[in-house]
Order: sequence, then C-alpha cells, then structure tokens
Amino acid sequence: MRKTPILLLTVFVLSLLVGSIASAQDSMELTVMRFFGDCAEEYAGITDLTGITNECGIITVLTNIWNEEHPDMQVTTIVAEWPGTTQLNTAIAAGTPPDIAVLHGRRIPIYASRGALTPLTDVMAAVGIDANDFTEGAADYGLYQGEFYGIPFDLAATIWHINIDLWAEAGLVDGDGVPMIPTTPEEFISAAEQIYGATGKPIAEMAGQAATVRPLTAFIYQLGGHLADEEGNPTINTPEALEALNFILELQEMGAVTHPYSNIDGAIALENFSNGESAGLIEGTWQINVFDSQIAEGEVALQNYYVANFPQLFDNPGTFAGSHNWLVPLGQNADPARVQAAVEYIKWISDNSVVWARVGHGMTRTSVINSEEFQNLPHRAEYADMSETVRSVPREVWGNAFWSIVHEEIEAALLGVKTPEVALEDAQARLDDFVLFQS
Repeated sequence: MRKTPILLLTVFVLSLLVGSIASAQDSMELTVMRFFGDCAEEYAGITDLTGITNECGIITVLTNIWNEEHPDMQVTTIVAEWPGTTQLNTAIAAGTPPDIAVLHGRRIPIYASRGALTPLTDVMAAVGIDANDFTEGAADYGLYQGEFYGIPFDLAATIWHINIDLWAEAGLVDGDGVPMIPTTPEEFISAAEQIYGATGKPIAEMAGQAATVRPLTAFIYQLGGHLADEEGNPTINTPEALEALNFILELQEMGAVTHPYSNIDGAIALENFSNGESAGLIEGTWQINVFDSQIAEGEVALQNYYVANFPQLFDNPGTFAGSHNWLVPLGQNADPARVQAAVEYIKWISDNSVVWARVGHGMTRTSVINSEEFQNLPHRAEYADMSETVRSVPREVWGNAFWSIVHEEIEAALLGVKTPEVALEDAQARLDDFVLFQS
C-alpha cells in the first residue's frame, strides 16, 4: 500500500511531461523574410492600423496583430534588403531558409525550377484560400508549370498619374472635370500636342523602366503579341514589338514624353510632376499615396490629381505589373505541419490585404476588390479595372532575365545607340543565349 503514493506521483509527473510535450508540439515559431523596410522600433507594440499608409508600417503592424492574436504561432521578421534575393539565396544555401518569404512574382520560376520552393496548391485549398478568387491576371504571378508556388499579394502596376489642372488648361476635361483619356495612338498624340500647345509641358514624364520594358511589354500585349512562343521560348523580335518600340520612339521624338535618360533614376520625373512641370507621369501604383500626402500637406504645386490606367491605345487589354508574392522556401519535402502553419499566416495576411491597398497597389482578389472598404479608398474607381488588364512576364525560368535584358536594349534604342531593329535583334539573341545556357 505504501507504493500507491509513489505510483500516483509518477503518473502525475508523466502526465505533466506529456502535456508539456503536447503543448510544445502545438506551439510553433515562424520566420518571415521580407523587404519592406525596417520600422520595428517605430511601430513596436502598435496594433492599431488607423492612419498608417506606408508599406513598412502596415506590414509591421499586421505582424504585431497576428502575434497578439496567435500566442501559439509567433512570427519573427527577418528584414532583407530589396529585392530580397541576396539574403534568401544565402539562407537557402546554408540550409536555414525562412518559413515564409516575399519575392516579386517574376522570380518564382527560377526558384521553383530548382526545387527551392514548396508547392502550395493543395495546402492553399486545405486552409481555405480560394484560388478562383484571384483575378486571372493576378493568379499568373504565383504559378509555375500550373502549380502555385507563390500567393499573390498585390499588383504593383504601371499607371498614369494626371495633373487635372493642366489638362483643364488644354481643354481636355469633361463637364465633370474628369480627364478625357485617349483610347487610340492618334488620340494620344493629339492630346499631347494640345497639352503642349496650351501649357508648354509634356503629357507624361517617363523615366527608367517606366520608359522601356514596362510600356514596351504593355503595348506588345495590346497589339495582340506575345512574349513567348508555344514551346515557352522568348519572342521579343516580333512585328508587334517593333511597332510598339517605334511608337514609344515617336512619342519621345515629338516631345510628347520627356527624354527618359536625363533622369534615369526617376527622381527628377517625380519632382517635375509634383511641381506641376508635367501634365502626367507614367509610374507605379506605389506613388499614389505619396502624391496624395504631398497635396494634403500643401508641399507641392500639384493640387487636382487623377489616376488613370496605363494608356490603353490598341485593341487588346495590356498593362504591365509586378506582384509581391508570399512563398514558402522550405523545398519540396518540407514538414507538412510547418507548411500548413506558414500558409495559414499567409492566408491571414491576404485576408487583410485591403489595408495594404492604402499604399496604392492593386489587389489580387475579386472579393477584396469588390469590398466597400477597397472601393472607398482614394482614386480606386479611377483605375478599378486595372486588375483585369495586367499581364505578367511569361512564367518561365528566363522571365526574370527578360526584365533586365529588354530594359537595356530598349534603353539603347531610346538613346539612339541602336536602331529599333538592332535593339530587338540583340535582345532576342541575348535571351536565346540565356535559355541555351540554362538548358
């Protein structure tokens, strides 16, 4: 009988140990590598998103909220330098990849093709992410060979920022004061001439990639062209590409747009638009909140501001966009429980993406786009259909190389170093060499 207390004590201790082990197994810490800046100290402990409109602040506070609501699944942020590839490559090579990372969608194929990313299609469905909720254009950014390896978070598209006052001075606003957006090449050129004649200023500032690969690819798609053939090989030396490039050159030569390489980093183009020195700016969605903030603070000459889609001048829809994608870089044979936990966090971030839209980025999910909260954000009605017209760089391993190669060759054409024909021939040859080297 004396052994009974000892036996009971042993059972009690074992039950505590088992409970402790079960609790430890139920808890999980996740690491997230992202490149939206480091503002952890500024937003430490803050869980109220009111008034926050910058990328770093929004993503940091969202993470704070998650950690407060999920004590058994804490997230630790690893801040990487944009575009995030150096730190991610180092971590993967060292065998210590983060559970979650954010990358531009065009980079997914090269990582997925090497087995560095975890396939997500099935686990997305398991945690309740409806792939059909993504717009058709947005879904492409997360795919490689028909499998989701990334979950599209936003659409960072090229759009048209417009100074309404200068358009009004040129007589190009309707009775409601809305800019009369041209819908053909001829209308665009006519509007450019009318604006310059009335104000002495160009219809649009264009600089850096907003003057090269972005408009070129958009116009190629609008002309019904493609960037890849049926075998998935690059096709940039095409009649559609030549027509698109010649049109861009025509705009530059007539002064309809500013010479893009007097301000290659884009800083002068942004300043000129803010200071009322141009009637428009071809740039990204991420500038919308910047201009609104400048106007509200009375810092700039720009007062009446409108946002339009990238000029739709040919027959087919086509807008250039990038997309930040959340992915799981744990490889092909990752722990299923860990992958599911990672995707549960990504789903929560995606479900709250309307807050991210405050920056100006387009959204990837129809349910978010149709929500009252999104529709009530400034300027959204002005470029509401952008999410349906975006077109991604082909989902091929060479897709990321396409970005830099085509930019460099179109730059040479715009500077007069190469003819349009030679620039496209050289771009095609370089892309062909890249594909051959990769095979």
